[in-house]
Amino acid sequence: MILSKNVLLLVNNLNHKMIISEDKFPKTWEELKSMIDFIKSIQADNFRFPDDQLFYQAYQDLIDKNTRTKILLTNLRKQNKIIIRNNFPYNNLLKFIPEKVSHYCLWSRQGILDNNEIEKQIKLKFPNNDYVWFENDLVIKSIPEIWHCHIFVKEK
Repeated sequence: MILSKNVLLLVNNLNHKMIISEDKFPKTWEELKSMIDFIKSIQADNFRFPDDQLFYQAYQDLIDKNTRTKILLTNLRKQNKIIIRNNFPYNNLLKFIPEKVSHYCLWSRQGILDNNEIEKQIKLKFPNNDYVWFENDLVIKSIPEIWHCHIFVKEK
């Protein structure tokens, strides 16, 4: 299936999983930012390095969703919102970008945050960094019970 002339995909329609040809991975920070609408809508098995994807899949298979949710709530502690490094980052997707880019998640115990609040939280944590954030589509969220969004931060 060809989603656009720039991205060749193999699609499993049952679970929205795809493999994206690595030659279509972003090569610059600007390319990454331009791909966000696409990235948030798919679950690509090769966004993570292969060993990381295997570990992530084992984590999903061995730890039930209730326990994973409790782990996240423990990380939030008494805070209503927290930005933490993604434990399963999309580092394979980022490997061709010459600048260092880190992958974080903003988690909220309060439910959905509006764009202004998301921007405020990110700017508090990364006041001098360029960043881009996105919320995965509901069908590919691993833990939809706790609202969260992903943040790519261009490190200085």
